[in-house]
Amino acid sequence: MIRSLMESYIDGHGGKELGFSLLQRRSGVSTSSLRRILQGEQQPSFANAVKLLSIVAANHRESRAALQQMFPDIIESVGNIFSEAALEGAMEGQRLEDLQKHLLRTPHCQIIYLCANAVGVTLDEARKAYGVAGVEALRELLEDDLLIERQGRLRLMSDNFNFSDVSVMKRVSVALMEEFDLRNIGTHRATIGHVSDAVNEDGLKEIQKATRECLKRLSSIRDDPRYRGCNVFYSVVATNTFNSAEDASHA
Repeated sequence: MIRSLMESYIDGHGGKELGFSLLQRRSGVSTSSLRRILQGEQQPSFANAVKLLSIVAANHRESRAALQQMFPDIIESVGNIFSEAALEGAMEGQRLEDLQKHLLRTPHCQIIYLCANAVGVTLDEARKAYGVAGVEALRELLEDDLLIERQGRLRLMSDNFNFSDVSVMKRVSVALMEEFDLRNIGTHRATIGHVSDAVNEDGLKEIQKATRECLKRLSSIRDDPRYRGCNVFYSVVATNTFNSAEDASHA
């Protein structure tokens, strides 16, 4: 699917020479990788697929469908940051770009997460949590048409947006961890920990499997109507290695 989208983009932007050059420049994917993808010799990495689809896909849903086809396990585990039942409408194009821009700012990122649920937040609650900066963040999000207001409470207007840039997801995760309230440790409100060692390739696969199963379980609980409530939570789950996949392939 991604190959046909890339070919259509190239054909519609000056053909093989101009269109290819434009796609390479806008995506940042290397010329050699682009050629191998277009020739069917290589499937793009998840990061490169996201970069390419942000340019060649007509909208967010088309991008998501292509990612689902290429990376079903990844999309299953990270496909829904927020419950679709708690959100409104569709978000793509300029609105999606504006949201990503705000996700990289403080306290805008935190305010977005407070709004991304069925409860939402009020101006007074934003002021209490983040002072004047919180109120200004809410106003900017409203000006960019990213929030809706109902009975004095503000909620995020979106379906899903987390595929557009994995670097955004990483920075958001870091920003959320900066909010980690150590006062909640020792109660049912907070858990923190980490695990590290050296394992073989089979061990890495099992660790990734466990990570994805954890994310699936968290999403299942979140989406279960029996657990609807007013406690806005976040969970950051990440696994990585100190060497890259490219380094490993040359080892």
